Amino acid sequence: MDLERLFKVPAPVSGKNKRKLPPAQSAPSDADEDDSNSVKRVRKEDDESVDDEDDRFLHGDGLSEEQRRIYEIVDAGEEIPEKIDVAQLKKTVLRFEKAVNKNQEQRTRFPDNPKKFMESEADLDEEIKAMLTLSSVPELFPHLVNLGTVATILSLIVHENTDICIATIELLNELTDEDVVAEAVTDESEEGMKIFVQSLVENQVFDLLVDNLGRLNEDQPEDKQGVFNTLGIIENIISVDTSLADVVVRKTSLLAYLLRRISTTRVFDSNRQYASELLSILLQNSRINRSKLASPENGDGVEALLRVIATYRKRDPAEADEVEMLENVFDSLCLGLSESVVKKAFLDAEGVELMLLIVKEKKMGRMRAMKVLNHALQSTSAVDVGSSNGKSKDDPTLPFQISTRFIEAAGLRTLFASFMHKGMKAYKKRYKEFSEAQEDEHIVSIIVSLFKYLSASDTSTTSLRLRLLSKFTEEDFEKVDRLVEMFFAYNQRVAVSDRKRQADEQAEELDEEDEDGKYLRRLDAGLFVLQHVALIIAQASCDQSQSEESRNGIIQRARILLYRGGHSFAKVAEILKEYAQNLGESADENNDERKEVLALADCVQSLDEEAVNG
Repeated sequence: MDLERLFKVPAPVSGKNKRKLPPAQSAPSDADEDDSNSVKRVRKEDDESVDDEDDRFLHGDGLSEEQRRIYEIVDAGEEIPEKIDVAQLKKTVLRFEKAVNKNQEQRTRFPDNPKKFMESEADLDEEIKAMLTLSSVPELFPHLVNLGTVATILSLIVHENTDICIATIELLNELTDEDVVAEAVTDESEEGMKIFVQSLVENQVFDLLVDNLGRLNEDQPEDKQGVFNTLGIIENIISVDTSLADVVVRKTSLLAYLLRRISTTRVFDSNRQYASELLSILLQNSRINRSKLASPENGDGVEALLRVIATYRKRDPAEADEVEMLENVFDSLCLGLSESVVKKAFLDAEGVELMLLIVKEKKMGRMRAMKVLNHALQSTSAVDVGSSNGKSKDDPTLPFQISTRFIEAAGLRTLFASFMHKGMKAYKKRYKEFSEAQEDEHIVSIIVSLFKYLSASDTSTTSLRLRLLSKFTEEDFEKVDRLVEMFFAYNQRVAVSDRKRQADEQAEELDEEDEDGKYLRRLDAGLFVLQHVALIIAQASCDQSQSEESRNGIIQRARILLYRGGHSFAKVAEILKEYAQNLGESADENNDERKEVLALADCVQSLDEEAVNG
């Protein structure tokens, strides 16, 4: 029997896309062999004589993981089955159940004498490894459920020996691996996995896994792998049924754990990155989870995310996984900002000020900070889920409060410097992943939001709105020049996309698209930015709260530039009318936003008539 493998954590059995924890080098630790709670791997340096079997346990054998697996099978007198059927599954499960029962019996009889149950623990470890072969037949998983094996497997998560616990977690990670179903590509495999996952949830898998995280010490490589696999199991289960994202957050302290793990001050590692990814997944699939970011029971998650982001204000991530972690943190914040309770927490934690500082620093985080500001200034839904009873009215003043804070924090200067692409040449060279189109999208969306929430009809916001409007007259109307330049550029992009699509349809390479599909394609091609540029031109040209001299200057500059490009304000009005038609339900005659956009379209249309009459 290969006792040396008893407490070795093997490399994960992986599919082609399987996430892996990078190997860590660490020195072996000494342990007391009489410790009844955990018989850890040991390496003794003295001259004690040991028998051959113990020598293999105490000293490395120089074998690879695959070689060890082969030897184990040979030692057990087994043959590798060509195909696992129901009979083979039952045989494997029976050996597993016997090993569990024998180990429990010996631990009960000899609780203070590890030597008495060491061999049964080695046998149990081998049978757990043997169960890994079942991961290739998810269509047979319902038999595991019917045999009651799920409860037995889960009982080992709380085993006194953490190595048995870690081996069990590895087993669950392999059994729930989404690649298993993807590679099987049969309805029976998919259904088998669903039944298995349902049984896991019914047997409190989330509670057991999350409670066990506090038991694992990540300073130990094996425990660190156990944490990694634990996060993998939860991700795998949610990938089978996304509604379980609500369940795991509601029933456990996972959200608080992930936030603590992400915001830890320890050196970056893959578990921190994985925690950030799982957090993003949990928030993406659930409004309730997003609102819980701001709940006290999770230690103010918004503050935690901002603290992580702040560490990258003046520096960039050092490696690719750290870049991914930072992106996940920004994405989680953006997801949360769709809920008003998170918006309020973001405002109170001075998130607006932090994002503006990051934009000015022009490090890697700048791109994501602009996205966060854009999300912060968007409206939220009419009903929120942030209260204890699950429903609370949204605060409609939050976008206005954030707009006010944005301007008072000198955000206009930072925003319009980015709008004019000042200092961006070197930035684009340094960061190849920078997307000018995405940057334009966020910037014009922020400007439109500022115009929207600093309403011309609200006298309390007049001074702030005038500060926004003044940006279009300063420096000899350079922002108007930039607006018209963008109008031409994005109008051309949409036209090119339309011509290409038409050519492909005529060549019968593509089916004729429906109206919704056509509109979405054109939005992706640049129509979204074009519409927002048209809105900004209309707002700046039609706002009569500014001085007549300023307004006339904006109109004349825009008119001249539009004419030079072969267009007029009529084209701006055309874009606005198409935009209005796609706001909300087409039959809704009480859509205030649509009415406002149509009024702006009429206003800019009349500017051409004024020129003719003038």
